[in-house]
Amino acid sequence: MAPAPDLLFTVTALGIASTLSPGILAIALALLSGKHYPMKRSLAFLAGMLPTVLIIAAAGAGLFAFTSASRDSQTSAYIDLAIGALFLLFAILPWVWKGKDASASQIKEAAAPSQHLGRWFLVGFVATITNFDAVLLYFTEVKEIANSSALFLSKLLLSALGALFFLLPALLPILVAIAYPKKAEKMLKPVRALMEKYGNYLVSLIMLAFGAYFLYRSHFFF
Repeated sequence: MAPAPDLLFTVTALGIASTLSPGILAIALALLSGKHYPMKRSLAFLAGMLPTVLIIAAAGAGLFAFTSASRDSQTSAYIDLAIGALFLLFAILPWVWKGKDASASQIKEAAAPSQHLGRWFLVGFVATITNFDAVLLYFTEVKEIANSSALFLSKLLLSALGALFFLLPALLPILVAIAYPKKAEKMLKPVRALMEKYGNYLVSLIMLAFGAYFLYRSHFFF
């Protein structure tokens, strides 16, 4: 049985927004374009993102188990209210506060000759677990999938799709480099430029839309 179209749309929209992470893509491109161990470092960086996926999946499933066990619609309403408020916060935050680009020093470090695969695994984990807008988007995907009435196989496929979107900023450069080893950097630079120029706009619009949706669903204001 195929998942409901509205659930598939929700997962896809949230997933697309979670991929628009220019910082993650910038580090991935810097590693692949480096002269020292480019593929090994890139794979270590990608592997470092996997614990974040597992943590978010466990947190989302745990939240669903808690709300299901409580059988309390008021609890679900408060959770929707909190998620809606966070979406609105992250929608406006990039425009009112310009933080330091933490990836700049990591990109510079990518030129160092030492292999340090363990370090790049750690960088992958830290860079993704602190990428709060993408984490919120993926967490919401997991929660919506777990909270749906879809069949187990459909939930599994949608969860895999959500994880794929979340990993794509680091996974895509690796796949392109494997398919087009000599042209990968040239092909991906325009993608990075587009993300840096328009990514925040698209993410903000999606977050505003879902923020309004979850606030509406909480029934606190409507």
